[in-house]
Amino acid sequence: DLLRSQLPQVHAPTLVMHAVEDRGVPPDNAQAIYAKVGSEDKELIWIEDSGHVITVEPARWRVYNLAASFVDRVVQGVG
Repeated sequence: DLLRSQLPQVHAPTLVMHAVEDRGVPPDNAQAIYAKVGSEDKELIWIEDSGHVITVEPARWRVYNLAASFVDRVVQGVG
């Protein structure tokens, strides 16, 4: 509850990734986080072929590449 109440105060670039097939956390949680984050620079990406721990699942290289691209874009200041 505390985290959710403070999401509108997050103004840093934000990347939210969530596995479509996640059986641990419902996908609507990712949508709620994305909707409430106060940043104007935010992305929500759905990951296929993955379960709850997207960094070790079959789609992990897609996750790594998307995260790296996001960080590169933010660091370079490209909108």
